[in-house]
Amino acid sequence: MNKFLFIMLFSLGLEARAGDINVFGASSLMDALTSIGNQYAKETSLKARFSFDASSRLAKQISQGAKADIFFSADKEWNNFLEEKKMVAPGNSVDVLTNEMSLVTHISNPIEVRDLNSLGKIKFKTICLASETVPAGKLAYESLKKAGNYSLIKSRIVHGDNVRNVLAWVAKNEADLAIVFMTDAKTEKKVKELLRIPSHLHSPITYTLSVVGSNPSKEAFSFYRYLQGKTARSIFEGYGFKMINK
Repeated sequence: MNKFLFIMLFSLGLEARAGDINVFGASSLMDALTSIGNQYAKETSLKARFSFDASSRLAKQISQGAKADIFFSADKEWNNFLEEKKMVAPGNSVDVLTNEMSLVTHISNPIEVRDLNSLGKIKFKTICLASETVPAGKLAYESLKKAGNYSLIKSRIVHGDNVRNVLAWVAKNEADLAIVFMTDAKTEKKVKELLRIPSHLHSPITYTLSVVGSNPSKEAFSFYRYLQGKTARSIFEGYGFKMINK
């Protein structure tokens, strides 16, 4: 697998230390979770070891025995997948964040898009989406189909493995357009947002946080709580996420 798609942070190639927390997180959470993990380490001397990829792949890896203490999914469906397999600690799953979807292009591209429905009338070669099994891809396909222009552009669709991979296609000017999470668009200086996709065109976006395993460590529960606290909230909001208030 491409190193960009499955990134282990803080591990430095060493074996995990006792007390370290293995966190499997959606690729769209990469920057925010990395910042939160750094702050948590300063406050507690404990390290979160992150694995980032599409939520669908991470959930399947966990179901196949991958060592994870925390799962932070960009789609509630994949958390439910693990709950049904009884791989989530009962009562320790919570909806934390929401997001928006954006149509983006390279900063140098003069293309203009009035709304998603007008894509079929605009000249461009490629639009990059994550695959339909990936949360960002599922939302992108829903949006295009509901906007009514999918049949006009489907031949121009190319795929990335996860939302950050999709973003990279446009940042490198290898695709004309892409649909990504709004928070991803904000992280890349070589990309500009053309339009924010109306929420009625796709399913609700819900990031669900869970403790994984039948015998979770106290460190796992500690970080689970920290990810819902004031410091994490401030960092998430700084990256453009919106909190789901309980």
